[in-house]
Amino acid sequence: MKSLKKTFFGVVFLAVIFFIWAAALPEKLDMTKTRNVQMPADSLYQHISDFENWLSWFPWRDSAMNITVNDSAGPGQRLEWEHEIQGKGYMEMDSLYPDSLIILEIAFIEEAPSLRSDIRLIPKATGETEISWRMYDTTQWEYPLGRVRAL
Repeated sequence: MKSLKKTFFGVVFLAVIFFIWAAALPEKLDMTKTRNVQMPADSLYQHISDFENWLSWFPWRDSAMNITVNDSAGPGQRLEWEHEIQGKGYMEMDSLYPDSLIILEIAFIEEAPSLRSDIRLIPKATGETEISWRMYDTTQWEYPLGRVRAL
């Protein structure tokens, strides 16, 4: 009986810690990664605005991943992947703004809700380009499990 009581209070303690931790997490996903590239914005845009070019440098690629590109460059072009462990996912070109902005829809797991993403190109006076990849969700996630998903 004594061990059952300790187990019960241990589970209650862990649940309280979980809910406190979840309350401190953000309500929305919003991540940005920025880097400077030694390339003019128009050349960089030509390279990243077509998923066919991504096949040589796809960020999440490994040898067990099958990647296919559907359609030609432009809105609606879709890059799909399938992996034995990670499952299926896709990225789709939503909108393209020449030499400055690419808006994507991304689903890392085929059945999961998709996320929004944009890639911004900012030309610098030095001839290099600042590339900023932002991933965000347009919906507010419910407490507590939605916030854990945002993490």
